[in-house]
Amino acid sequence: MDQYLNTQIKKTNKTIEVLKEKTIVFVIPLLQKGPFDLIIRFPYAGEFKEVYASCSKQAVNDIVIDIEKCSESDIENTPKWQSVFNLLPAIKSGSITTSGNPKKAEFIREAVEQSDHFRVNFKDVSAGEGTITIELTIKLT
Repeated sequence: MDQYLNTQIKKTNKTIEVLKEKTIVFVIPLLQKGPFDLIIRFPYAGEFKEVYASCSKQAVNDIVIDIEKCSESDIENTPKWQSVFNLLPAIKSGSITTSGNPKKAEFIREAVEQSDHFRVNFKDVSAGEGTITIELTIKLT
């Protein structure tokens, strides 16, 4: 099979790009203040690249989002959740995405360890804001 694939690539003169980043996507239908009841394990090592959030309708009030990280060794014992941000991402009142916020989110440190766990913690949100999707893009190392 590999020989066939190599032959086809040579014939078409096309290159194959190796996947260099992955995105964790949180889809949260009901917003409420505090940690959302969902934990995602990221099975790769990497570096934070970008965070982007969008809401199904314009935010009535600012929606302040935190993403917290816990190491694999801590998750089974006493989870130690720590924010990944110096400056939290937010969807400003009247906006639908974090792109409408002039202050861009800043990561505390870029490193992501293999098998780190992540969750969303809403710091400021009003009821009835709509469904929110949060994309956390990580460059693989």
